[in-house]
Amino acid sequence: MFIFPTIVCVNNPPVGVIGLGVMGQAIAERLVSQGVPVVATSHDATDRQKFAHHHTIAVRPNPGEVVTELAADGGMITVLVCVSAGERVTDVVFGPGGLLAALPREAQLLVMDLSAVAPTVAAEMAAALGARGHRFVDAPTSGGPAAAATGTLSIMAGGEPGDIDAAMPWLNMLGKVSRCGAPGAGQVVSVCHQVLVASGIMAVAEVLTLAESSGVDPEVARTALIQGYQSAGAARDSGPQGLESLARDVGIAQRLAARAGLRSPMVDATSAVVRRLTGLDIDPAPAL
Repeated sequence: MFIFPTIVCVNNPPVGVIGLGVMGQAIAERLVSQGVPVVATSHDATDRQKFAHHHTIAVRPNPGEVVTELAADGGMITVLVCVSAGERVTDVVFGPGGLLAALPREAQLLVMDLSAVAPTVAAEMAAALGARGHRFVDAPTSGGPAAAATGTLSIMAGGEPGDIDAAMPWLNMLGKVSRCGAPGAGQVVSVCHQVLVASGIMAVAEVLTLAESSGVDPEVARTALIQGYQSAGAARDSGPQGLESLARDVGIAQRLAARAGLRSPMVDATSAVVRRLTGLDIDPAPAL
């Protein structure tokens, strides 16, 4: 069993963090700063090695061993999942070496998924865990590692009311929580957010091109736009990073609109531009 260092307050029960990329690392360290002992893992051995001698975060080889560690403390086993888009969240929970494989028979599991997955995947996971007596909240975030480190993330939570209630003590440490509705609703709102982000990036790119074509230095125009209230966020944050993720999320938005029988010309136009910029033939939403 992990012996918690004396410098860490142990008034809070320990939690698991699955995923130690830049976002998962920021989340784990934020929880520790709030007096929450953390047992973590990552599929990436390099990420695990970074924390091998961390004085407040215990690292284990896989999610199953994280559960084993947490089960020794008794009570509900609480795990936050923060994995990359290329890793299947379902494998973390249901796969070999996953959370359920190592869960003691009588233990109850609370999973907060901070990853980005299709809304239907989140709803299916909630149903599968609920049928076994466990809790699940889809809680995608906005704000990135910097906001995670300061506890100022925007968190879009979907789940059964009681499950969200159970998750609130930890989610509140990470940021401001919006209750979006039933399981999967958090992912729906997150996709809508990403469409707005993508549309903003496209608008900034278009107006900077217009400025340059009209004889204005685009960097001068960008600086001026940043000073304007309405354009500040999009102009400041625009850039090539995250375009593959945006392409996926905008694609999910297209599928949601089609399923609801809605026309979405803005979403379609944004998707075409973002996907062209990625240079990749990405299935927009294979799991939806």
